[in-house]
Amino acid sequence: MKPSVYLLILTWNAKKVLFECLESVMKLDYPNLKIVVMDNGGTDGTPAAVREQYGDRVTLIENGANLHFARGNNPGIEYAVREQADYLMLLNDDVIVEPKMVTTLVETIERDPKIGVIGPKVYFENPPDQIWFAGGLVHLHKGTSAHIGIRRGLYHRLRTNDTPRSCGADWRT
Repeated sequence: MKPSVYLLILTWNAKKVLFECLESVMKLDYPNLKIVVMDNGGTDGTPAAVREQYGDRVTLIENGANLHFARGNNPGIEYAVREQADYLMLLNDDVIVEPKMVTTLVETIERDPKIGVIGPKVYFENPPDQIWFAGGLVHLHKGTSAHIGIRRGLYHRLRTNDTPRSCGADWRT
């Protein structure tokens, strides 16, 4: 059996974009995927709409208040850990994913035991051939971070670093 992947999507008053995201997520080809939506105390009726549209295909966690990004994701992370998830993936609610994204990421991380964190490239919606994120750098001594590959075209390579400061993967071929 393939490792379990829990895809965690935090949302707050963004039902329209969340549903566009979920429609793309439903097309993912990975066989052992669990989808978890955390509603961050929104007022737009998202929880009821998710239950109606997706039923038991999506686990819904209602945070009850806007816990913002980091704390808002914690209930989903805690749930996935309790369920003994092999991998967790945080996904913004305004992202559209490619069908092979999770499969490619899991295949990549499973091939190399030195990989601890992996993520896909993220492209701008417009223009769609421009990269928004292809990994990141953390400058610990400055307390800053930076995106790699921003506003570049194609970036077709697995990027690694022997220190835990940066990582990135290319799943779009």
